[in-house]
Amino acid sequence: MLLRPWKYTDLQDFNEYASVDGVGQVAGWLPHKNMDESKAILKMFIEEKKTFAIEHDGKVIGSLGIEEQGMIEENNHDKIYGFRRSSFYIGRHYVSMLKLMKIMCH
Repeated sequence: MLLRPWKYTDLQDFNEYASVDGVGQVAGWLPHKNMDESKAILKMFIEEKKTFAIEHDGKVIGSLGIEEQGMIEENNHDKIYGFRRSSFYIGRHYVSMLKLMKIMCH
């Protein structure tokens, strides 16, 4: 598994997992309705440089975002993180790798 910056060529993989019902709701976002919505969000990820692609065997299977805690709690500047992954990878050993990535980013 690889944690890396997003690329515009990730659009198809991003839309594939982000349009599945149940993937994004826990993180507060609805499934993407179309490729244009995914493209706009991918552009934001690339420009803001705080959400990263999780790649496995050359395919993007999820994302990990890092935010300032102060965006949620006033006067707290710790970093927080969250990740979403394709529903195909739920219940597989990849979750342990994602947890390790979260620890490394902390």
